[in-house]
Amino acid sequence: SAPAPKNQNAKKQPRPRRAGRLQDLVVLVTGAGGAIGTAICQRLLQEGAKVSAADLDRTALERLRGEIPQSSHENLHVHQLNVVDEAQVQEWVQ
Repeated sequence: SAPAPKNQNAKKQPRPRRAGRLQDLVVLVTGAGGAIGTAICQRLLQEGAKVSAADLDRTALERLRGEIPQSSHENLHVHQLNVVDEAQVQEWVQ
């Protein structure tokens, strides 16, 4: 007899998370004030990274800081800059 077909609509079980796998790594995120950038920053902080978040929009950076749990604020550093300005980027990464 043929094997029963797999239910292709069944949800896959999420892989277990390994907390802290990015512990103490410094990660630079551009466009951090946007929806995708904010989600990336949140995930990196959950994984233990130190995040340096940059965006041209200061208000978006303030909103990002407001969406991050207070316990992660010491690992989040926000910088207003224009990534097309090489001098600003050089200053940011030093």
